[in-house]
Amino acid sequence: MPALMSASHSLFRFSIQSTRLLTLILLMAAVRLANAEINPTLDSQDSEKMSDKVQRVEWQAWTDDVFEQAKKESKLVLVDVSAVWCGYCKKMDETTYQDPEIVQYIRQHFIPVRVKDGDTVTPIVDRFKEYATPTTAVFDANDHQLVVKTGYLKPQWMSWMLQAVVADPTPEDH
Repeated sequence: MPALMSASHSLFRFSIQSTRLLTLILLMAAVRLANAEINPTLDSQDSEKMSDKVQRVEWQAWTDDVFEQAKKESKLVLVDVSAVWCGYCKKMDETTYQDPEIVQYIRQHFIPVRVKDGDTVTPIVDRFKEYATPTTAVFDANDHQLVVKTGYLKPQWMSWMLQAVVADPTPEDH
């Protein structure tokens, strides 16, 4: 019987310690929330720092001027063909196009263009209506298609493809 009482006493002590820890965590959260309400610039500064860390591909809509821009900037044209209803397109947005190395590489070497079925900002254009979604295509500044890949591209696969086409921008399989 004493062993049972000792076990129950230990459980009671553990329960009190757990309650104290939970109370401490909740108190810290309440202080943080109160500070945010008193000094809202703290949160906006934090979110600015976070947005600097989270880089995004700055997609532009398809226009005929994209090749002139590519010539002026000595870049290739990266076209993302997607759709609002496409699950793998969303997955690429959440993984591949959020990868910091991919984003940086695209910014450095490409004019990123998105044509998205069902979207009013970057609508699909006739030229790409027959492409499956998702499709990733690369063109040179003279409108020559260098590579086209259909389907979801993991970040590593995208990286390999982009590096290969930058290293050798001739219309071949990359």
